Amino acid sequence: MHVQRNSKGCRAGKAIHAGLLCSMALLGIIPCSRGAAPTATPLAPYQGLFRSPTHAALDSQGNLYVTDSRAGTVMKLNVSGTQVAMTNGLSKPLAVAVGNQNRVYVSEEGTGRVRVFDSSLSNAPSSLGSGAGEFQLPNDIAVDTTQSNGWIYVSDSRTNQIRCYTNSTLIKTFGSKP
Repeated sequence: MHVQRNSKGCRAGKAIHAGLLCSMALLGIIPCSRGAAPTATPLAPYQGLFRSPTHAALDSQGNLYVTDSRAGTVMKLNVSGTQVAMTNGLSKPLAVAVGNQNRVYVSEEGTGRVRVFDSSLSNAPSSLGSGAGEFQLPNDIAVDTTQSNGWIYVSDSRTNQIRCYTNSTLIKTFGSKP
């Protein structure tokens, strides 16, 4: 993220992708002097073909991962917005999250599973839990990177559950099936 000062001494962050603005001063993360509003300049939008982007996640280096449910893809964009990796052939990918060791977790509605990719998206050597059919509608993923094993939380909207995994093994379920 790039930080700059405007003419009134305020600092604001520029977004690294898709023209989104992140005004850190408004959130109180970066102080702003003299009550002036911060300024930021959006970067040019990504010019690729997103058919239906559903979720986005950042890794520790600032790379952006975007799921596209209609195209069946996950794209990796670097901090300049250039596509550096992509995987396709997914069955309605919904959520994406990046965890410890830059593992990329992608949920698929069509197969009911969460696949685990390396940061290059070149292969998915494993899935969470039992694999295909583990979930009915896995629509969001959160990763607790403060845990040494990286706890992964997956919400399943059809079963009204949140499941917690570590090392691809289910350790706890919140909620119950309807």
